[in-house]
Amino acid sequence: MDIQKYKKKIALIVSCVIFTILFILSLFTNIFEPVVGNIRLEIYRERYPDIRFGDDKNTILLDVEWHTYETYISEFLPKLKRNYEEYKKSDEYMNKSDEYKNNYNNRTENNIAYYEQNAELIKDNKCFEPRFIDGKEARGLNHYIGDISSLFNADGYFIWEIYPFFTDLIFFDEINYKYFEGDTITAMTLREYRYKLKHEIIPICDSLLERGVISQKQYDIWTMDDPVDILVKRFFGNDYQ
Repeated sequence: MDIQKYKKKIALIVSCVIFTILFILSLFTNIFEPVVGNIRLEIYRERYPDIRFGDDKNTILLDVEWHTYETYISEFLPKLKRNYEEYKKSDEYMNKSDEYKNNYNNRTENNIAYYEQNAELIKDNKCFEPRFIDGKEARGLNHYIGDISSLFNADGYFIWEIYPFFTDLIFFDEINYKYFEGDTITAMTLREYRYKLKHEIIPICDSLLERGVISQKQYDIWTMDDPVDILVKRFFGNDYQ
């Protein structure tokens, strides 16, 4: 038999065997995924006993109290403005360049104007700003504009889907005095997330940390190996170290 033909035949056989193995593994993955999902859900519930997880294994249920128009203008807006003003009195701000201060002041004015406009939308039930999550000051949950009735379950809990998980690498680049939002990295499963964590997220964060653009705290959160841990940290903060 011709050597080249023999090599091609062997290569074809090997390719077929590899394809068959991968196909069989994919079937088993689909078969056992519900079992794995149930095990993972129980692990989460044991790790975070005070947090509600949906039975579909893909949701965190949040008890959200939303701002009324009255609390929005008496609590949210004054606190927003106070935080900006307090920062402008800090040594950190004072030691910044004029370019930085000018950029900060312009961005602050635009943000305040935006949130002041939202007050009228809140009065008309067209905008929803979270006030408390599980009885504590809301954090990590943005405001919503429009109808949000579909985002609640039958018991009135706000539904947060774990997947698809979106990693937005947002930071303040003091070199260029502007906010930078990196590419949104999306993962549909824990397996996909961990692959992208290793090959995309960590290399980006390594570079940002080395340049001094992000803090070690930001790095530690963005490189957690499970999106659930990131979400718990985002919504409940220091309650879960």
